[in-house]
Amino acid sequence: MRTLIPLVLLAALAYAGWFYLQPYTSGPLRERLLLTDTESLRELSVTNDKQTFRIFRGEDSAWVVKQGATELYDQTALVNELTGLLGRLRTDSVARRFPPEAGPELLLRSEGGGEEALGFRFPAGGPPVVRVAATGDVFALPREVSGPLRGLLSFGAYRGTTTLRISPEEVDSILVYHHDSLLWRVPAATVARCSKAFIAPASAPDNRPAYADYFDEVMDRERYFATLSLHTARDTHRIEVFRDSQWVRPYVLVGEDFPRRYFA
Repeated sequence: MRTLIPLVLLAALAYAGWFYLQPYTSGPLRERLLLTDTESLRELSVTNDKQTFRIFRGEDSAWVVKQGATELYDQTALVNELTGLLGRLRTDSVARRFPPEAGPELLLRSEGGGEEALGFRFPAGGPPVVRVAATGDVFALPREVSGPLRGLLSFGAYRGTTTLRISPEEVDSILVYHHDSLLWRVPAATVARCSKAFIAPASAPDNRPAYADYFDEVMDRERYFATLSLHTARDTHRIEVFRDSQWVRPYVLVGEDFPRRYFA
């Protein structure tokens, strides 16, 4: 019996030590990442590649994304996707270190004036890692959130790549007007190629949409050049074209579905 008591005490101490040290190991640690209630969020600020963009509530509580002078409206669906993802995030394990490479820094502000700052890193070949600024704690996150999270913490995700909400394959003819005067009809043989270039500028040879951030929706209306009328089996969709030979890319496309999205 005398030998049993020390063994029991030793086992109890060993268990207590394991229990205490468990949060500081690389073992599983499934905890909710955010302290902030996503329903109370009023603004998110993301700094990425030394540039900062803001996500905030505009008119009718709709989310707006802004970087510099560029404001992107009608972003509620994508921002809800981001806040929903953040709200569901759970840590996967405690990380040994915070990767030294650059990555997005996120600041969340809630209605009550509270703030929460997080730094994210996406190391090649490893799980995403987050650092909680308030405590300095570093956690690994589930690998599967890497792609969606990294994308939604980039300003480019909110810019959009199309002028209209239809696919180029739906278009069967294109007419070009100047105000009410018909200028020409795009030949049938080139409708597929032209509709793809007009609707999805990202399909251009360099595979990168060029945005006309210099275009002023009020001042540059006088530079109206033509209207592209794209016809499908069900409906007609329009893209306005503006032109100025002094612009680096002289034509600006504005589709009716996204009237504040300007492609050069």
